[in-house]
Amino acid sequence: MIFSSVQSNLGLAFNHKKNSLGFLRFLFAVLVVLQHSYILGNFGNEPLLSLSKGQLSSGSLAVHAFFIISGFLITRSYISNPNIWRYSWHRILRIFPGFWVCLLVTSFVIAPIAYINVHGNTSGYFLTSDSPFSYVFSNLFLSIKQSDIAGLMASHPEKSLNGSLWTLEWEFFLYIAIAILGSLSILTKFRWIVLAIFIVLLLTYLLDSCHCRIILLYWTSNRVPPLLVLFFSGAVFWLYREKVYWNSIIFVSLVLVTSVAIYLNLYTWVEPLTLPYIILWLSINLPLSNFDKHSDYSYGIYIYSFPIQQLLVQFNLDEFGVGFYFMLSLLLTMPLAILSWHFFEKPALQFKNKKNNSINYFVSKVKK
Repeated sequence: MIFSSVQSNLGLAFNHKKNSLGFLRFLFAVLVVLQHSYILGNFGNEPLLSLSKGQLSSGSLAVHAFFIISGFLITRSYISNPNIWRYSWHRILRIFPGFWVCLLVTSFVIAPIAYINVHGNTSGYFLTSDSPFSYVFSNLFLSIKQSDIAGLMASHPEKSLNGSLWTLEWEFFLYIAIAILGSLSILTKFRWIVLAIFIVLLLTYLLDSCHCRIILLYWTSNRVPPLLVLFFSGAVFWLYREKVYWNSIIFVSLVLVTSVAIYLNLYTWVEPLTLPYIILWLSINLPLSNFDKHSDYSYGIYIYSFPIQQLLVQFNLDEFGVGFYFMLSLLLTMPLAILSWHFFEKPALQFKNKKNNSINYFVSKVKK
């Protein structure tokens, strides 16, 4: 049953082998494509942004949900296998191979097509100061220091070849944060410290008039602080899972509270408290646990859709309307996401548990 009033707790309700998180990640990746369709195609505000009076968009909802899920699962991952080297190796395998291949595909497949469309050939493409080679090497470690190649995006509403990649640096930063907390035994023996970190991040985020400082000290984009808050909300949900009451009445109540908050222009104040429960409830109760049994294309959709959408704008295919542009973006992104998973992401993940791989060798040496 999807809805049940039977009282339980999150620890008992969540089954890490049988849940709908794979479906939700896929859905959220598609929502990012939808949001970017409106931005990159210059179609104005997308429906959810207009409906929420600017408080919430499909893209921000998706990215925020990604960080909630990540905080929840990554914390669980470290506690389940509390070895900092193996944990780090697993996180590297999940992020970097697909990311590096995306940089190469963008530089040497997608961007050259856009360049030929403008110049008629590739003459000069490899010799510009913002060359494809510098694009790859400048962005190699997730921090996007070069956003364009050969000035191709200069006339676009968004000046970046791949504006989705900015979140990956913060995602990996939070992976490191969990590794540090785990290595200090905070995740297991002093979990209240994680709760305190969440509360401090939440309060300073809410009290900051521009929402653009971390703990009221470090200036950054106003897109960043909520990611930290929501990641740690997911971590807190896992650490205190046996204390989180779990039933449909709470879920429905939180949906109503969120809806009222949006109506009253208070969504920012309730999101970190209601959205984690809503997302995790859906992951447990939606009957779609086999959705990602054989594949997970969400990461590929997320990292490839933006350059594909920019390419479509380059060919003026956004002129056929937002619906056509959105569907064509998905249609052309999916093959890349499929190839990314089957030929790069999945093979890389197979090294996670290899008995003779280099990281296990290194771990064994450290233990000695």
